[in-house]
Amino acid sequence: MGTTKTTKILRETRKPPEKALENRKLFTERQKLITNSLANGLQSIPDIAKESGLEPEVVTYVMMSMRKYGEVTEIGPDEMNEYFLYQLKPKNP
Repeated sequence: MGTTKTTKILRETRKPPEKALENRKLFTERQKLITNSLANGLQSIPDIAKESGLEPEVVTYVMMSMRKYGEVTEIGPDEMNEYFLYQLKPKNP
């Protein structure tokens, strides 16, 4: 019981830094753009970057985070063995 009260007090008195909130919002927006792009089927990072309008470096960063947390899966190289193809993992009900 004491822990819950302490946690509540800390949340009310200590707010996260504004920059952290902005970064999280930006990351979420980028993640949505990438998810929408991958909804169209298998795509490589350059294809996602072109479709979403994001820089390839940004797409790589977000994609690797999504891969780490099991939101996307790597299928294998494209026809020319240049880039890996990715797809959204199906969500279990």
